[in-house]
Amino acid sequence: MRSLVDLAELQVIDATQEARSQGGDLERAGHVQVLRFTPASVVAEVEGPATRVELAVTEAGLRWYCSCAEGRVAAFCRHCVATALTILHRLGRKP
Repeated sequence: MRSLVDLAELQVIDATQEARSQGGDLERAGHVQVLRFTPASVVAEVEGPATRVELAVTEAGLRWYCSCAEGRVAAFCRHCVATALTILHRLGRKP
């Protein structure tokens, strides 16, 4: 099974240009608060407690959820990108 970091990095690469750009802006501005981080999952709030992001490793790959409108329809949105970038940067990886 691949690691959370590897799978998150792949999703950032596959995200839309708009999501990558906006997510990068959110991450650089410090708008991501990581609430829980384990080798298999991360839970964060982005831009305040109204937007919750969850990333988790499953047997099928990476599962994600975001409480924003885009995230609720299964898009790897700007909030998911910002969360993934925060984790990657904390671990010294650059996507």
